[in-house]
Amino acid sequence: MKDVVRYVRDHQVDNLLARIGAASTTRAQMLEDMRHRLQVLGIEVTIDPVNGTLKLPAGGLFLAGQADPTPRGRETIRKLGAVLAATLPCYGVLQASSGPARECPPVDLYSTLSSAYVEGHTDVVPIAASDSRFHDNWDLSAARAIETYKLLRAAEPSLQELRNREGDALLGVSGYAETRPATQDPDRLQATVRDLDRRIEVRLTMAANETAVREAVEALNQQLAEVSDLVP
Repeated sequence: MKDVVRYVRDHQVDNLLARIGAASTTRAQMLEDMRHRLQVLGIEVTIDPVNGTLKLPAGGLFLAGQADPTPRGRETIRKLGAVLAATLPCYGVLQASSGPARECPPVDLYSTLSSAYVEGHTDVVPIAASDSRFHDNWDLSAARAIETYKLLRAAEPSLQELRNREGDALLGVSGYAETRPATQDPDRLQATVRDLDRRIEVRLTMAANETAVREAVEALNQQLAEVSDLVP
């Protein structure tokens, strides 16, 4: 049995397994890359590598009951668009045209980006005004995501050309109403908490790079076949 353990160590089988499951590592690297680029532009964001999200600065993005971003929110979203356009093509994303040259960090593409969702959120107060164009907070959160998407696309037209490895559009939108609070504060009716809940997040989902994974699996199977000769 010691011979088997020694073989696994010497032939770095554990490294092969780690590369097969590299999706979370690649996504975390992408989020950190985006966070750093936004920081340079004066925008402080919060990233969650486990869930694959980037949260725009809390507070001041939207007024209550409104889907159009505030002037401050519009400027933040434009800067986000510039960062997305510069970052996403570095992570296995296809473009309709080659586009300008980019400075990309070294990436182990055992997994590639499958989608980038612009997620809209609302505070806990329900839509009540009879003259509102929104039926409820679900409608409002989706509208916020759509308006953000439109701003991103207007600021950086190349974003609408981005495709994943299957050829599907990379950017999408989703709305969660008030179902995903921004804080753990139980009193979500506080003005400050409500402002934090009215927000936009970007969620990244990954897909395995099938060619790279297949090559790693074949190499692993070959090594395991050799290991079997060491087992009595």
